[in-house]
Amino acid sequence: KKGAIFLAEDKTLVMAISRNLTDSVRHHCSRIPFGNCLCGMAAASGKIEFSDSLDERHTIHYDGIQPHGHYCVPILDGNKTIGAINLYVNEGSQRNETAEHILTGVADVISGVIKHNKAEAALANSEAQLSNAAEMAKFGPWEYDVLNDQFTFTDAFYAIFKTTAQEVGGYIMSSMDYANRFVHPEDAPLVGEEVEKAILTEDPNFSRQLEHRIIYADGELGYINVRFFIEKDEFGKTIRTWGVNQNITERKLAEKALQDSEEKYSSIFNEARDGIVLIDNETGSIIHCNNEFVLQTGRDLAQLLNKKIWELRPTEKQEDAKKKFQEISKVGSGASVELEFEKPDGSRVHIDFKTNSMEFGSRKYLQSICRDITERKMTEMELKRSETLYRDLVDRAGVAITLDDADGYLKYYNRRFAELFGYDMEELKDQSIRSVVSPEDIDRVMEYTKKRFKGMSAPLKYEFMGIRKDKSVIHLEIDVVDLQDSRGKSTPRSCLWDITERKLAEEALRESEIRFRGLFEGSQDAIMTLEPPTWDFQSGNKATVDMFGAKNEKEFLSLGPVQLSPERQPDGQLSKDKAKKMIGIAMRDGTNFFEWTHRRFNGEDFPTDV
Repeated sequence: KKGAIFLAEDKTLVMAISRNLTDSVRHHCSRIPFGNCLCGMAAASGKIEFSDSLDERHTIHYDGIQPHGHYCVPILDGNKTIGAINLYVNEGSQRNETAEHILTGVADVISGVIKHNKAEAALANSEAQLSNAAEMAKFGPWEYDVLNDQFTFTDAFYAIFKTTAQEVGGYIMSSMDYANRFVHPEDAPLVGEEVEKAILTEDPNFSRQLEHRIIYADGELGYINVRFFIEKDEFGKTIRTWGVNQNITERKLAEKALQDSEEKYSSIFNEARDGIVLIDNETGSIIHCNNEFVLQTGRDLAQLLNKKIWELRPTEKQEDAKKKFQEISKVGSGASVELEFEKPDGSRVHIDFKTNSMEFGSRKYLQSICRDITERKMTEMELKRSETLYRDLVDRAGVAITLDDADGYLKYYNRRFAELFGYDMEELKDQSIRSVVSPEDIDRVMEYTKKRFKGMSAPLKYEFMGIRKDKSVIHLEIDVVDLQDSRGKSTPRSCLWDITERKLAEEALRESEIRFRGLFEGSQDAIMTLEPPTWDFQSGNKATVDMFGAKNEKEFLSLGPVQLSPERQPDGQLSKDKAKKMIGIAMRDGTNFFEWTHRRFNGEDFPTDV
């Protein structure tokens, strides 16, 4: 009960139907050239080939092949081979003439089915032969007596519907009973229409073929292909129809699954966000592409089909692109490369292009995945331009800028940094900050640097002493910004200012302050300072404290100029008004000399020159 039926196509046997064969057998024996292996030899000679073992004629081998023999029977149309039957026999079986006669009859039956005529002669073959062939091909012969409304079925027919004659009550059945039992309700009108055409036709050679749904005896849905013919009496009246039903459920379900799969993958293909294009490996012609590829190239599908893939490139790059394609077509794949497509309007699209090889049938193709990276390239170019701009600004900046690592080595420094320490740019390459920090400050600076790289707290602004190339010392102020790279790693950036002049000025100021405070404190004249906007006393020397009779400077500063004066001056003006006037003149002219009456803490008034 193992075998297959082949149909001939251009001197090649193509497996059409199989029974109980492994996937490996169906794969290796799917197409057999005439003259190759036992089946091919039978097809070429038109004679039965028999083997009782895997002899030298059995030229097709595969892993796991088991010992066996064969009857290989050609299916003939006259002298022309139109197919072949392959039946397995046990190893060591004897050739049997009777069996060969039966098999020849089976081949004739199948020949009749293939040619769609002489079904009468096919039905006349032995029931055993027809049953065997019908079971293998899932054929079910039948005939219909129009006058008596009676179908006559066979076991093979009932097998299609997963039932038996015993279960349905015999081999005879009315058309109504058949339709109610086995025809899908929605397809019953179609079947009835075809039967009516067969009865009413005036063509004695009328025949019909149709596919429709059926209901198996177990209630499941199936599909059959029906091929039938008619017989008329001498009056031209249709008196009989006969034909063959073939169970095509597996094929229809496979077609449906294939259609669903095709629709699914077609949707995935066409909705993919990357362009996908199929290219003929030999010619470079575009065979198919998805919607995204159409958008990327700026052409419709009709314009792209059969266009050479390199013709999508800018004119000046097409020749090189053609050579590159020829290289890829030889090796079957290509590394991901960045290239440009040029649209008909002259605009260019940046593409990341990756190619792989694939085969359909006997032909090789290249499948390319095309990702539009135009936006990314524009961003990269803008970033590069921006980086160049800002690097130039940093290099030309008036402030010294540096990036160093955890060990103090200079990863980056600008021109001002080198100039600050008296070096050329190249002289500081591969140097560390130890080269420019004074020995007394290097430990402190390195401690801060290491802490920052460890994520610990460290001062971001501080001062230290630097050493120039000529060994001169400079005062520096550093301002650190803790930057993070793309991996979240700390990369401190430091800005340095030369504060040597400021430090010298501060020192001079301190010395001047000390000197003038000595003069201030030691003066025999009373000296005091006032501060706007209230013009209260801010300081007073010892002579001032003694003159006003205060216990100390603090007590003196507790009162203002007006409180340490009588209400009116000798000229009758209010002290508070005249005080403002005198201060105003001093602020305007830079100095003012005048007489003033003050009052000591004990209430005694006394005249002064101010």
